[in-house]
Amino acid sequence: QIAELLQCILDKLDALPRAIAIASHKGTSLTRHDRERLAILLPAIAEAVGNAVFATRDLMDEATADGKLHGAINRIFPNCSPQKLGKLLARSDGFAENNLRVESAGKAREGVLWRVTQV
Repeated sequence: QIAELLQCILDKLDALPRAIAIASHKGTSLTRHDRERLAILLPAIAEAVGNAVFATRDLMDEATADGKLHGAINRIFPNCSPQKLGKLLARSDGFAENNLRVESAGKAREGVLWRVTQV
């Protein structure tokens, strides 16, 4: 029992730096325009892919088949590229808007992976 309790405490401590970073993220690097973009984009992403992990290039591919996601991306970034969208998400890592949070979910061959979750 003590070993299990210690492991639980260690697991919580391992997760603490990420939790603190998310909790303390005030969006200081986000402009008003970025926040407006996220208010449009995050619900469209959540509807299109749920809380699945995605790369921006894959999300752009998904947008070709999803009219609502395509419309949201075009509205915030006419002639959007995966790189431009990725830069917005990178500035927004840990930011929550309308009960949705965007978070980095690691890296893969495709680049940075992202997830939009309910908060």
